[in-house]
Amino acid sequence: MPLTYYELLEKMSMLDELTIIEILDISSEELVNKFSDRINDRLEELSEDFKHETQ
Repeated sequence: MPLTYYELLEKMSMLDELTIIEILDISSEELVNKFSDRINDRLEELSEDFKHETQ
């Protein structure tokens, strides 16, 4: 018998992040778009991090 939707979600939640990204074929652009609110919340910190990377 196949897993229910919620059983599948539970099992997937136990996987590491990279595996989930690969399984779901999620791109960097999709992640940035989906989590833009979190990026905005940490804008100052992230801007500093990227500033140092490009120098």
